[in-house]
Amino acid sequence: MSDTVRTDAPGRRPPVRRGRRTPAGPFPFTRFPTSPRFSRRAFLGGALAAASTPLLAACGSTGAVPAGKREVTVWGGFESTNAELVAHFNDTHRDIHITWVDNGWGAGEFYPKLQTTLHAEAGPPDVFLIDRTLIPNLVVRGYLLDLAPFGAAGDAAHYAEPAWERCGAGEEVYGIPVDSGPLVLFHREDLFAGHGIEVPATWDDYAAAAERVKAADRSAFIGTLGPSELLTTLVSQAGGRFFRYDMSEPTRLGLSFDTPEARRVIDFWGGLVRAGLVDTTPYFSTEMDVNLRRGVYWACLAPSWYSWQIESKLVDQAGRWRVRGAPQWDPGRPASGNWGGSAYVATRFARDPEAAAVVCREIFGADQTAWDMALWTARLFPDRLEQARSDAFAGRPADFFGGQRVNEVYIESSEQVLASDHSPFERFVTDTFDVALHDAVAGRVPWPDLLAVVGERVAAYAREQAFDVQ
Repeated sequence: MSDTVRTDAPGRRPPVRRGRRTPAGPFPFTRFPTSPRFSRRAFLGGALAAASTPLLAACGSTGAVPAGKREVTVWGGFESTNAELVAHFNDTHRDIHITWVDNGWGAGEFYPKLQTTLHAEAGPPDVFLIDRTLIPNLVVRGYLLDLAPFGAAGDAAHYAEPAWERCGAGEEVYGIPVDSGPLVLFHREDLFAGHGIEVPATWDDYAAAAERVKAADRSAFIGTLGPSELLTTLVSQAGGRFFRYDMSEPTRLGLSFDTPEARRVIDFWGGLVRAGLVDTTPYFSTEMDVNLRRGVYWACLAPSWYSWQIESKLVDQAGRWRVRGAPQWDPGRPASGNWGGSAYVATRFARDPEAAAVVCREIFGADQTAWDMALWTARLFPDRLEQARSDAFAGRPADFFGGQRVNEVYIESSEQVLASDHSPFERFVTDTFDVALHDAVAGRVPWPDLLAVVGERVAAYAREQAFDVQ
């Protein structure tokens, strides 16, 4: 999940590759929203870079629509399971046919095409899979269909509350959650045990372990400094919230970057970087993958969906990795954070809104066969409670992790998540934070000034976009 273009992140993020989300492209806040709710406000912004881009042609599809069926076009999905998932839906729904359009999986493919069609109001899909962090932006711009009148309001009890709340505004429902990314610590059990180093349970332990790893192997690190999304997740774990935003009050935005909770996190990581105890290689980069393969990193703080990345890329390290919850500030009050998460949404341009809502609600819904594809192939952590709470999910041993029941760790982490709001211009925030973080690593921004720098830039941008900043 991220308008920073990651080249290898899940999902997280949509189209979603396996359990991971692919880089989210920017959804600049660029046009006056069409929803009546925003008619009194002028939302200003930069020009859509690709506004004049020719509308796209589908690169692939699921074939002709059978006679008598209502067609719903769908963009995005989970790369490893999408074809089977769509075929299963079409086989089990007598009156609706999904035509899946393959608009690419990589950075710069899916989102630029999506934003072009939405902005042009010509050729957008009926339904698409989205990183949940981007829903506020799409809602404030008036692009999404309220699914509540089509039965979705009655689905709330089936989904984890934090995920459901971030898909709606008051009584309105703009998305059906699919997966989340509770934060955990993936680690090389063989390396920690082989050097007599305890896997860290607290952040103090983490700093001490980082020193011992470095002492044991000068070329090794306990891990690498995460992107802004990880630090934002860690700030949430520490009890901080950068934003207070309710989509039912779309012009009001609360900002609080430079808080004691956030400063505690930034000071901690800045200290590790300055001491040379963590690497600064970017997450989801080829270099990070190479370092993982070479055993340079003994641990990796990441959301649950990163397990697929590890399992698929480090095949020769099967059995050496384990998972535990994220280190704690206060073990007596365990807390975690969430990184990423996806949802199916329908556009307000949907040709058959009722059918589009059915797809959003039922492409997974209560269908165990569909969830089996998501859980066992894409390694998703389900937002649907029946699946997340099932014995089959919790008790399934993971061969790659030495038979550990890793889902139990993910479940515990998810139950400890301190959720935070997303801004209505999340991609700008991510980009701004990432740039400032890079400057801090390079010594161009003092670490103690990092939060103030990001907060000032975000506040200025929010005011330019006509938000009432509080």
